[in-house]
Amino acid sequence: MNITDLLSAKARVQPDAPAIISPGASLSYYEFDRAVSWVAQGYRKKGVEPGDAVGIQLSNQLQKIIASMAFARLGAVQIPISKSDPLQVQIGLQKRLGLDVVVSDGGAFTNTEISTISGPPEDFADYKDIEPVVEESLGNNQTMYLIVATSGTTSPEPKLGLLSHEAAVNRSRLLSYDKPDNRFLSLVDFEFIGARQNYIRCINSGAAFILNELLTPDNLADAVLELNINYIACARVHADSLVQISTEGVCLFPQINALRVSSTIIPDVSRREYMEKLTPNLYVGFGISETGMVSLAGPESIRNTPGIVGSLTPGNSAKIVDDAGAPLPPGEIGELFIKSEGTITNYIDPAGSHSEDLRNNWFDTGDLAEFTDSNALIHHGRKDDLIIFDGINIYPAQIENVLYRHPAVVEAAAFSIPSVSRGEEPHAAVILNEDLPMFELMRHCRSWLGVRAPVHIERVSKLPKNAAGKVINSELRLLVASARKN
Repeated sequence: MNITDLLSAKARVQPDAPAIISPGASLSYYEFDRAVSWVAQGYRKKGVEPGDAVGIQLSNQLQKIIASMAFARLGAVQIPISKSDPLQVQIGLQKRLGLDVVVSDGGAFTNTEISTISGPPEDFADYKDIEPVVEESLGNNQTMYLIVATSGTTSPEPKLGLLSHEAAVNRSRLLSYDKPDNRFLSLVDFEFIGARQNYIRCINSGAAFILNELLTPDNLADAVLELNINYIACARVHADSLVQISTEGVCLFPQINALRVSSTIIPDVSRREYMEKLTPNLYVGFGISETGMVSLAGPESIRNTPGIVGSLTPGNSAKIVDDAGAPLPPGEIGELFIKSEGTITNYIDPAGSHSEDLRNNWFDTGDLAEFTDSNALIHHGRKDDLIIFDGINIYPAQIENVLYRHPAVVEAAAFSIPSVSRGEEPHAAVILNEDLPMFELMRHCRSWLGVRAPVHIERVSKLPKNAAGKVINSELRLLVASARKN
């Protein structure tokens, strides 16, 4: 199956239902499917063939969705290229992959030898009166659909993996709250795989996908009402921003059915804050670029179980093992392995450098987790981030959760610094909303953590993060080391 077959199927059974919505404009499922075929035909006439590798560098969200689906219909494999990345990163990515063509509205590739073609029309009105064309979807289940880039926090540059159409379809399996009457808003940037998974799941359920480029934290609450948005997906960085504009004692989105927050560890204190200030209908998702969404926790389990990331989603299996590879029982923390029907086929360039991650169809996530008695997952962070201090295992999330209990702490990140005599020392960096002596925070941590408390806490003005909002520990160590010298 080609991923665009999902769209064609919905266009046949609900042609007039809204598929894509922006303030003041929309495309029905019939119009969306017709637009994809029309654009695909245009790109085919410009020489795009099945198996070609295509870069997508567009600013307009409607263009991004239609171009992406058009290339998928042609059987070309694609990768989004962010304009916010440095020029050398953009050019380096093209050279690394040997892209056949880049679809662009102007940017890094305009004055290079790289072949470029223009993006599709950017206005909804341009798709209203186009002639229907027949453009069959090409390829099969194993045809490559997307080049997936990892977050890049654990390697010098992101690893790149190939995702097939079959795996992408498997990732779009419906969850409990995926309904055809949903009006779905994703605040995640379209360059990330999570945003693509969101709109493909919308297509599979027959829901309407809301474009976010005209929305800001200041007008979002009004837009939710005006556009009847009832489902929002975002990363922690977005949820934290929404908390900042909320009014004390008033829920910002009381009418929505689900707010799904994912992409990084979410402290329990933040979860409570989201449920109090944003919506009680909070869902926490845990996913990996290589496999898609792995698990999902609903409101009741979030209230009752600290750190929970929920039960496994359809198509996923998991095991938690010790250092020797032996399975661990519920309640014991070990390394998390995932077997998923949505897993990438393989990594590309340098060939085989990460093949051990995919051994025996079990993906080595590099994460630490435990099962509850009900077989749900509790996530404890990256194995690489585990701090072994005087022979004691300390999980950064333990320290961060305690720091967030203090009302002066806005953001916190725990990390290790090597010690000759003690192995690794636990440290932390914080952003505060008031002047506070660090010894008070140290005392706060010791009262909760005892010997697992950080040996030093540094106040910083910001935490170094990648585009996905994840803290880059290597840069944080340098930042704190420099601050301590001064």
